[in-house]
Amino acid sequence: MASIDIKGAFNHAWNPGIIDRLVAKKCPDYIVRIMANYMDDRRVVTTYGGTTLAKTTNRGTVQGSVMGPLLWNLIIDEFLHKDFGANIHVQAFADDIAAVIAHRDLNQLGILASKFMRMATDWCNSVKLHMSAEKSVIMYMSRKLRLPVLPTIMVDNRRIDYVEQTKILGVTIDRKRDFRPHLHLVIEKTTRIYRQILAMVHRNLGMRPHILKMIYRSVVVPTITYAAAIWKHAIVFKYMWNHLRQFVRPWAQLISGSYRTASFISTTAIADIAPLELEIMYEASVSLARIHGNYKFGDDFIDIDIPDCADNMIDLPPNIVAINYSPALTKYYRFPPYCSNLQADLFVILEAVNLQKKNSVQLPLSPSSITTLGQSNIS
Repeated sequence: MASIDIKGAFNHAWNPGIIDRLVAKKCPDYIVRIMANYMDDRRVVTTYGGTTLAKTTNRGTVQGSVMGPLLWNLIIDEFLHKDFGANIHVQAFADDIAAVIAHRDLNQLGILASKFMRMATDWCNSVKLHMSAEKSVIMYMSRKLRLPVLPTIMVDNRRIDYVEQTKILGVTIDRKRDFRPHLHLVIEKTTRIYRQILAMVHRNLGMRPHILKMIYRSVVVPTITYAAAIWKHAIVFKYMWNHLRQFVRPWAQLISGSYRTASFISTTAIADIAPLELEIMYEASVSLARIHGNYKFGDDFIDIDIPDCADNMIDLPPNIVAINYSPALTKYYRFPPYCSNLQADLFVILEAVNLQKKNSVQLPLSPSSITTLGQSNIS
């Protein structure tokens, strides 16, 4: 696994490169001209000691803007669509780029890794970016205790270091893929956050059980179960169970007010908190179900979501909005959850007009029907 770090990616996005990508994507001319005007005459202004200085720049996207990530995606899209070969899979999220390189032969693995790094360096040079050889790392994925002699990978005459573990989007991945380092780090992080919150809560609200339970559910569980779908397979190990239960035990004792000698099962049952291994499996199942659109129950897969689409909106279960054109004619529609009552009102009027034109008859559309729609639940 190779992880690439780009120095100041968003701050060094080259404006002419963005325009070139818009043209390559065959965007309309008016959009290209709007974007060129949007990025033109950009200056960096600073004031110090009563003196103001300004410098014209042709790089960088506005930090925190809505369009900033989109402009960066235009730049990195070219790199992601390069032909790396069947043995290299590249994935990116914003400016975090990771590649999985696979081959049975160690020498060929080194050649493929060098090829990938060379392609990444050439692409960075073409878009006026700079890849940091100091922060870019390579991790040899293997469960062997003793690693073989690994080939040397060079970038800009600098050697890329091999590491035992690396962090990608907040998840620590180790070379053995047992995720023990990730669990250690996430528990340390949760403990640090808990102590900071506890200092404020103890001063203002006290150490009452329901306060502790609220902190546990709103802070501890989400922090521990972050990205659970990635590392849920490691929960089957007894070591992970023991480490998680050792962390949960003091929480259960504080919430339930029990003695330290009380058993883990008793304290968690009285405190009404589930073991963290069950919370992790639950969050992982929910995340995977959202991604794949189905849930595995035994050997079967159960569909859990129906896409909202204009083509099949009328075919969905008619249980949301009812339009009463007349006592003898009622039509049902289901709307996506993001629709407002105003949009539903406009849709009702449009449907009534279309139906009147189609049938060439005068259908009464009483104000009461629209009022009823406005009072309906759209969910």
